[in-house]
Amino acid sequence: MNPTDMNQQKSRPTVIGSTLVLIAASLVLMFAAVKNSHSLRPTAGPQLYLSLFQLHQNQDTRELHNELSALQPYGAALEQKFNFNPARQALAAVDKRDQAGILIGLEQLVILDIQDRLAMAEKKFHDSPEQALDALRTARLNYQVLSLFSPQSDPDLNEAIKSTFLTTMISVKSETATPALLKTYTNEIQLKLRQMYPGVRLVMATSDSRI
Repeated sequence: MNPTDMNQQKSRPTVIGSTLVLIAASLVLMFAAVKNSHSLRPTAGPQLYLSLFQLHQNQDTRELHNELSALQPYGAALEQKFNFNPARQALAAVDKRDQAGILIGLEQLVILDIQDRLAMAEKKFHDSPEQALDALRTARLNYQVLSLFSPQSDPDLNEAIKSTFLTTMISVKSETATPALLKTYTNEIQLKLRQMYPGVRLVMATSDSRI
């Protein structure tokens, strides 16, 4: 192994550790901001997904089984909207000790959650822009957790997804967004997610047809 590879391996834990600290800080701020909001479910979100990915990374299948079992009602709620229960898929992979399958299941769970919150942002946009912004903020943090633990085959696309999330949030917060513009942004995020994770099922948040 050459010195460059050794330095990269040594620096990776530091990078991940720093990123986890930033995400944790973001989570504290987010939950403080939405404490009195009923638009976000307490049973799912970036903090939980961070825990699930860490359990998978540590191959703690027992605790992962317990966490995913408790998450089944939320998976059922997603199934009503997307005709697919990602929490059940991930739990089945855990019971089979299928590490690759667990990762795919967790990716599927987070991505469908993201899509659900994008749809929520579109729905709440007129009546409650703040609730729409909360949904977008959570979706963005969900993606930050996902991108940290899932293999990234295209760093540029990863940054493009993060940038589109930020642009979407800014447009809602600054009141420059229109329903059509918001739909354009949310569709763009989903299309980029499909490119980044081609093996994961996606359903357009504003359409009943799969992409």
